[in-house]
Amino acid sequence: MDDATRNLLNRRMAALADGERVAFDPVYRILWPVLVRFVTVLSRDRMIAEDIAQQALMRILGRASTFDRTKDALAWSMTIAVNEYRSYRRKLGKPAADQREWALAEPIDDDTPEAVAVRDNLRDAARLWPEQSARRRQSIDWSTPRASLRPRCRSGS
Repeated sequence: MDDATRNLLNRRMAALADGERVAFDPVYRILWPVLVRFVTVLSRDRMIAEDIAQQALMRILGRASTFDRTKDALAWSMTIAVNEYRSYRRKLGKPAADQREWALAEPIDDDTPEAVAVRDNLRDAARLWPEQSARRRQSIDWSTPRASLRPRCRSGS
């Protein structure tokens, strides 16, 4: 995905978060092919990838109001897609494929500059996602739970 399309996605996702319904179609048209290709890399099955991408897109659009404008819409969407893939694998009782087992198959067969760029972007995203996810988990401060999550203390009688 080129920078112009990525910026357009970020603007449209922010508009969708603000409740502008006209942003729905551009977000869908940009994300659908990217998510299908990305999940195809993870799952190695185009049909399953389409189902998972559909579930992810429904979740993305359902949660659009929670989108943080300081974040990248593509990364946010791909994280949701990966979570949907993991949920699918859990339902099957199979663990998610290890990164080393991911099929980095080329879902696009032609060698146009756009196809080459898409393949490179998807390959890079699939390789970088586990590192970024681990860093994100490490940055969470688990030492101070919110007061609302703490169990109430009862005085002993």
